[in-house]
Amino acid sequence: MKNKRLYSGEFLFFPLWLLMIFPNKWIITIPFCVLMDVIALYLALRFVGAEQMGSRMRRFIPGVLLSGGICHLLGVGLLSLLMWIGTSFHFKSKLGTSIINGVLNSYDKVYDILWPILLVIAIGALIYTMNKKIIFSRSKFTKEEIHKIALVIALVTAPYLFLFPVQWTGFFI
Repeated sequence: MKNKRLYSGEFLFFPLWLLMIFPNKWIITIPFCVLMDVIALYLALRFVGAEQMGSRMRRFIPGVLLSGGICHLLGVGLLSLLMWIGTSFHFKSKLGTSIINGVLNSYDKVYDILWPILLVIAIGALIYTMNKKIIFSRSKFTKEEIHKIALVIALVTAPYLFLFPVQWTGFFI
């Protein structure tokens, strides 16, 4: 009997959006993202009491992986856009300074954390919407079950590492 291992234990907290920041870590990041999406889907299906877990997992995992990947890449795009806006206005206004502090996670002021929180909420909402409206829309689940499944997946796979200081990512390098 073969043991298949999808991840390496020391690199457990590595989301897909970090591919843009550390492209040399893709071989670690992609298996972890697949693992997180599989765990999220499994927890969501267990939460609604779905039967025939294996066949449902096989049916929905490609869509969940694709929607999660797209949403995380959009998150990187939004993060890059915020960086561009912040650097454009950095020395000209408090807004630019706040954006830069929030995106770089230096949190000089309490309201600087507002930008990363809004970004995590936006990406989580996008993950929820894509799963609800596209991935599970034609399934045999009820609307309430689809809502619960999409919500669990969004809550588990949202990019929470956007909230941690950039210096802490040295742990993964």
